[in-house]
Amino acid sequence: ISITDNLLEIGGDSLFAINLCVKIQDKFNVQLFVKDILDNPTIQALSDIITTKSTFEVQSIKTVQKSDFYETSSAQRRIYYASTIAGNNSVLYNTPGGIILDGFIDTQKLEKCIHTLINRHEAFRTYFELHDGNVVQKILDNIDFKLDILDDANFEDIDTIFKKFVKPFDLSKAPLFRTKFVKLTNGKSS
Repeated sequence: ISITDNLLEIGGDSLFAINLCVKIQDKFNVQLFVKDILDNPTIQALSDIITTKSTFEVQSIKTVQKSDFYETSSAQRRIYYASTIAGNNSVLYNTPGGIILDGFIDTQKLEKCIHTLINRHEAFRTYFELHDGNVVQKILDNIDFKLDILDDANFEDIDTIFKKFVKPFDLSKAPLFRTKFVKLTNGKSS
């Protein structure tokens, strides 16, 4: 590869650009955006861009010691108290969403993927409770998760299914998310 070769013309794409941004940031301590790479797709042009950027110290997230509970952020406390005041029937802070897929997917693989995410990210195993009058977060080592599957649903009923799916959470019990896979009779799924 020459310093004047266009990275996009020799097989680079947006995923390559994202990875390159991360590597340049790690190596040169400069913030580079995907747009910078797409607008300057040669090594020579990128070199010119990098030299004009000011360096910064990379802030890394530090691992905390394992504990029985952890401090909450002010945003977490606000949501906890607002949810508590609103009552057990509130879906005020729920963020429901859904997608319609063409065809069906392997639900066992989907469930395994969700298990992998749960095991990798503590946020999926977190719940909240009061400790000495303060809201704290607790993280379970593992949770019992089962993908809820509904077979043979009519597409016309998808709004009703979605509305029934949205329910309040008990913030003192993990997980604080739920999933449902719906196989529709029209060959689609959600």
